[in-house]
Amino acid sequence: MSNFAHCRGCGRQIHETVPTCPRCGAPQAIPAQATPSAMAPPASSLAGYGQIPWYRQRWALICIFLLFDPAAAVIAGPASSTTSRAMP
Repeated sequence: MSNFAHCRGCGRQIHETVPTCPRCGAPQAIPAQATPSAMAPPASSLAGYGQIPWYRQRWALICIFLLFDPAAAVIAGPASSTTSRAMP
């Protein structure tokens, strides 16, 4: 008995061994995936603090927060200045 699968491109029912769909030409073979150990670097390679990008290090995050938090407050202005004024 023949085994059929659905095309990845158009959804048409095709034989499971065809490399491409005869209707739309979409490739049907699943590319070989790398093993998780090949994709991720070993844990020992990220052990050093100097190997972490500067923008992910704790000191950079603290400096960014200390710089942008007051700047956001200055841009926003005092929150009560527009609502506390009495109209004459």
